[in-house]
Amino acid sequence: MRGLLLFALLFASPVLFYGQNEFQDFETWYRFKLSKKVGDVRVHVKPGVRLYENSTQLKSMLSDFGASYKVHKYFGTTVNYRYSLKNKYDMGNSPSHRVNLDLNSDVDVGELNLKLRNRTQMDSDYRGLDWANRTKLALTYDVGEGIAFFTSTEAWVVLESLSYLSKYRITFGLEIDLAKRNTVEIFYRRQALLNEKVPAKSNIIGIAYKLKLKSS
Repeated sequence: MRGLLLFALLFASPVLFYGQNEFQDFETWYRFKLSKKVGDVRVHVKPGVRLYENSTQLKSMLSDFGASYKVHKYFGTTVNYRYSLKNKYDMGNSPSHRVNLDLNSDVDVGELNLKLRNRTQMDSDYRGLDWANRTKLALTYDVGEGIAFFTSTEAWVVLESLSYLSKYRITFGLEIDLAKRNTVEIFYRRQALLNEKVPAKSNIIGIAYKLKLKSS
């Protein structure tokens, strides 16, 4: 399994370094996730801040409120609402709303966990309504000593668009256990917006702190 992980890293490295020459911006994302299991349902709150323009300007402030339910050992669903304030230059901070429904499936194979998520979402802002479908495949490998390596790829399709692929993300990172029910994620993400008037591509460094409260 360690050999498989090493092969994946070696295979991905040339793609990552090649991508540095064509991406246009550098962003940093900060998230905090607080979750608690109540009966069979896990509820969560996830505030966050994103910076862009080489991490010198505020891009957005956002917060998610949602709940997840495990229907089966290998299948679950999540509903979520997001409120955002996005920096639109001459417009100032513009509010945005999102509602999404996720269908999740995951399976453990030794030290490796595979997750598949399909998300349908509706965004509402000053431009009106946008519907999108997103498919994400994630792999997590337990390195040991409270450290896990994870990688994911995600395809984003705006349903009203003539473009088949509107956005993609590729992510690599580490999840580190700090204490009981406390973890931090540090990741690198490549993101490309393909269906914009001015297509935007970004390199993103992200930090996410997660705290799970005791179940009730």
